[in-house]
Amino acid sequence: MTAAVRNSSRLSVDDVIIPFSTQYDGHSYRITKINPDAFHGCTVITSVQMPNSINSIGRFAFAGCYNLLSIQMPRTLEKL
Repeated sequence: MTAAVRNSSRLSVDDVIIPFSTQYDGHSYRITKINPDAFHGCTVITSVQMPNSINSIGRFAFAGCYNLLSIQMPRTLEKL
């Protein structure tokens, strides 16, 4: 089972670390993508680290993140 990062525009942390997996309703889900506009307009973000499970980053995922200085992208990324 897989999961995606979705709308996080109200985030209040500057260093974002996306985990390899998440738990929901007693099940484990591997995080494989970042949805379009997931962090759109989140101006407090300065860095993002992604696990190797991420293979897709949606359109405008980081649009308007004006303070974003570094993104650690996985080697497994297939779609940007």
